[in-house]
Amino acid sequence: MLLESARCSATLFLLSGATSLVALLADRLVLCERHALEVKLEGQIEWWGEMLFHIELWSKEARRRERPDVVGLLEDQRIEATSARQRAYEECDNIGLPRPAPVPC
Repeated sequence: MLLESARCSATLFLLSGATSLVALLADRLVLCERHALEVKLEGQIEWWGEMLFHIELWSKEARRRERPDVVGLLEDQRIEATSARQRAYEECDNIGLPRPAPVPC
């Protein structure tokens, strides 16, 4: 449990001139609840985006190999991943966080 007097390290990160959040997290600094949630949601959105990218690659290969059974299974996974990413975007909207930009492939 965080002490109420603990200062959010995101503020320190912004003031430190560090080039990445990884440096902040590697130092085991404490984030306030809002910044921790923002990092969590950004990570989820990026992860689901990467999953969608790979699902598309595998789907193309399955179609090339004429494997409609695999294409169907991957379509189910695409629907699930798209839905999960959308839920993370909606959670950002619900708590007033800006939507993270999509990661280019």
